[in-house]
Amino acid sequence: MNAINAEQIEYWNGPNGAKWVRNQARMDATLAPFSNHVLAAARPGAGETVLDIGCGCGGTAIDIAATGARVIGVDVSRPMLEHARTRPGAAAVDFVEADAAAHDFGDAAFDLVFSRFGVMFFRDADAAFANIGRATKPGGRLALACWRALSENPWMLKPVIVAKAFIELPPRPGPEEPGPMSFADPDRVKRILTAGGFTDIELEPVDRMLRLGVDADEAVVSALEIGPVGGAAREAGPEAVERMKPALRAMLAEHQTDEGVKLPGAIWCITARKG
Repeated sequence: MNAINAEQIEYWNGPNGAKWVRNQARMDATLAPFSNHVLAAARPGAGETVLDIGCGCGGTAIDIAATGARVIGVDVSRPMLEHARTRPGAAAVDFVEADAAAHDFGDAAFDLVFSRFGVMFFRDADAAFANIGRATKPGGRLALACWRALSENPWMLKPVIVAKAFIELPPRPGPEEPGPMSFADPDRVKRILTAGGFTDIELEPVDRMLRLGVDADEAVVSALEIGPVGGAAREAGPEAVERMKPALRAMLAEHQTDEGVKLPGAIWCITARKG
């Protein structure tokens, strides 16, 4: 494993990896509007060799394999990969525990490189995409889902606003530091991908309503398990969380619809081609 990304490797093999396993079904359903859009843009097909970076619990890798493509799903999180291997359709995917920033995939190995929210956590994104670029065939495709700014993602921002009245939140990562929004700046994305040998770079803004739960109670669980509030809530302890829950529930109840609790989310659908 790459020592440069040691902090992230530790993070995703601890409680945070475990909570994604616990919430796999809920989060796959929540993120499906974005997953489906970027998978359609990626256009995986039979006979292609595809790399799914940060494949996590395996949902997108399994979906890609269903097209007849040969899929390698790579992630640093052992708990998530162990869960991925138990899912229906997992036998069609080669799940690899490795750091995509440094792993030797071979030269020009992939027709398509795909990632759903898996590339924003590299400590050195330039070096990571140089490695990924080497592994992509000339003319090969890249398709990534990456969050836009926190201000454009009320499904994450609104729980943060509620939480900061009750618990201490960690400082937000800087624009060049690993974190959920580290690919929010189009100029940074284009610089990194261009240096990695990619051309025809496009960032399509995609906005969708995300369902956090069938009702406010389930949405509270989602907000406390996944997203910016989760880790801080665990550090604050159960008493602080219990004090916060009524305010969080009241805010989420304001977004109840006939289809569940829904708030807006915003991503870039990033596509490119290897030169």
